[in-house]
Amino acid sequence: MSLIQRSNKVAVQVRRTVVNVQEAFEKHALSINCPSVSQAAKTPSSADVEENSESTSVVRLFSLHSSVLSTAEASYVSALKTLYEIIQVPLPGLNNSSLAKICSEIATQFPLVEAKPDKEALFLTGFEEEVQKVKMRVLELATQKLSSQPATAAVPETWKEQTNDVEIFPIATGSAEWASITQQFSQTMPQATVQTIQRIQYLALWNTFSFHAQALEKKNAKSKPNDPRERYLFHGTRGTPPETIWTDEKGFDCCMSAEGMWGEAQYFAVNASYSNDYAHSVNGSRQMFLVRVLTGDSIELPSNREIKRPPHKPNASESGIKELYDSVNGQTGGSRVYMIYDNGRSYPEYLITYKN
Repeated sequence: MSLIQRSNKVAVQVRRTVVNVQEAFEKHALSINCPSVSQAAKTPSSADVEENSESTSVVRLFSLHSSVLSTAEASYVSALKTLYEIIQVPLPGLNNSSLAKICSEIATQFPLVEAKPDKEALFLTGFEEEVQKVKMRVLELATQKLSSQPATAAVPETWKEQTNDVEIFPIATGSAEWASITQQFSQTMPQATVQTIQRIQYLALWNTFSFHAQALEKKNAKSKPNDPRERYLFHGTRGTPPETIWTDEKGFDCCMSAEGMWGEAQYFAVNASYSNDYAHSVNGSRQMFLVRVLTGDSIELPSNREIKRPPHKPNASESGIKELYDSVNGQTGGSRVYMIYDNGRSYPEYLITYKN
């Protein structure tokens, strides 16, 4: 059964659909010289639109003449299409069998959204709100599959061999790795003394992060091939012990994010001095993360607590997809900050312990 057919058989969850339907029928009424929708109830030869008084709207088309109903249904379908959103979700590393299983589950759980596989990606078509729900579910299914397998992504050259899935290693004072991290940290925290730096090696979480990095690279390869996709940014956890994050299955989790100046998101700062205000205190010292963050194609926006996700890009892609920006950024507290609204796009690689 096609998406259009399913859409005609289920309750329409967006009330504004009714307005679009009525507008379509007004044009239809003019083109065939029929009474408008507002007069339909008085005219048995017209098609009528009925809207429930409840919060969830149900659109019904009815007429005493099948020919009129058929034409009205075509107008209704046309109106629905104007509300559809089509997005591409890159899923590198997943074969056709895995994609087919994901599509099958989506068809069962989300009948208003159509999912079609295409070369390590899924194309999702449906109402915007439903499409975004499905996108999150698709990514969850993909990352679950990856996390259940041994790590397949290449790990950084600095990583050491490990016996457990999650291990933490101290960085040697005076090493190139130490120097690089302390240099970035000290640019805005020159008064602080770095006591220890620990590298977090979480294989399953790294595998998930690498999957998202490949997906982002595939998405933006043609649009902005030379822009940085990945940044090292700082993050303070306040009262939350850092190990709560780096031992968690999801790492940084948007579901646990508090509402900030740019809505509910994961917040990361260019300047360590900004994250110092959010640093975790322990035994007289302070701690913050240095995080690998997939900022991708980012857009600068003024602060707005109502933001739920990055906005659409102004132009559709070559395949007609209405793509979203990958992150939002803005200026606050003397630093540029980046907001991430999807899980899996940030990896807590280093834990810095210091004293002011």
